[in-house]
Amino acid sequence: MKEPTRILNIVTVDMSCIFFRGALAFLNKSGFETALCSSPGKRLHEVATAENAKAFEVSMQREISPLRDLVSLWKLYRLIRSYRPTIVNASTPKAGLLGMLAARLAGVPVRVYLLRGLRLETARGAKRFVLGITERLASACASVVVCECGSLRKTYVDRGLVRPEKAIVLGEGSCNGFDTDRFRVDASQKKQSQELRSQLGIPTDEPVIGFIGRLTRDKGIAELGQAFERTLAVFPNAWLLLVGEYESGDAVREEIIEKLESCPRVIKIGFVNEPKPYYALMDVLAFPTHREGFGAVAAEASAMETPVVGFRVTGVVDAVQDGVTGTLVPTGDAEAFATALMNYLGDPQLRSAHGKAGRERMLKCFRPETVWQSWRELYLQLAKEQGVAP
Repeated sequence: MKEPTRILNIVTVDMSCIFFRGALAFLNKSGFETALCSSPGKRLHEVATAENAKAFEVSMQREISPLRDLVSLWKLYRLIRSYRPTIVNASTPKAGLLGMLAARLAGVPVRVYLLRGLRLETARGAKRFVLGITERLASACASVVVCECGSLRKTYVDRGLVRPEKAIVLGEGSCNGFDTDRFRVDASQKKQSQELRSQLGIPTDEPVIGFIGRLTRDKGIAELGQAFERTLAVFPNAWLLLVGEYESGDAVREEIIEKLESCPRVIKIGFVNEPKPYYALMDVLAFPTHREGFGAVAAEASAMETPVVGFRVTGVVDAVQDGVTGTLVPTGDAEAFATALMNYLGDPQLRSAHGKAGRERMLKCFRPETVWQSWRELYLQLAKEQGVAP
């Protein structure tokens, strides 16, 4: 009996394994054999078990670490030689580079670099130069570069990081689609949202601006703080809900952290496994990131009928339709950002219209099954081109 075509998916940290939920099970049912590889962590094994996929641990550092990176490269090479996948899909910056290098060295027929975002967009100095080299290496080793969205592909090509014919976007974008059955507002969700309001001490009639994500410089936390300060001057009963943790890499300045944490109208939750109740709690999602892949948080908020305010940057322009599902303003303009937030706080009809439009767009364009089928077709096409089709 012929062995199934093996697909090895590589990401840097175990948390990124959640991006493969549903897709691996779909591919397994389509005749492939799937595997996940990341640094050690419980999410790797949780997702692999749920998807009926194999799990492999290889420690990888998120930041540049030459000696450790060489060790990781060697371990990935040995894993690939042992597992013998027909297809390697590598994503996130460090795993993308090491995974593509190892797959090329090991002679894997089909090598897919999944570009989830471009870190060098907000990097500076020597780090930006080094990241540019690593991106060129990763794309050079790949058979194809799959970009999460059209604006990300354009940025990647325009910077000369890949040949145009080698970079593609699947369908309308995103890497795994969005579970619109999971992210929806129903009676149960509304009840849970009210209970959460009560737990947090937020009165029912007071507006909530929400943020979900890493609390870092390139996520726009400084601008968000400035915009909220301006918003409070007009809406003194508004709340800012921060769902996420501060990180040492690309850290927010200490004075900004102190200002946010000393404000009685700011609630910091920390990391949560299930963000749904928090989306449902928000009147508007603040999404001041300086760069994105596709902007999953914005998409999830849209699925939950929550309008989004963001900067007009790579990835966000694909996730948010300006004037339809949210509002986009010039990058770094805290005053314009505050104005957009206040437009939603002061206009319930606008909130409702943009929220419903966002939900409709998610249902139409980003159902997971549609994206999974696109991946299946791409894998079959690439395997056929290399003469290794199942």
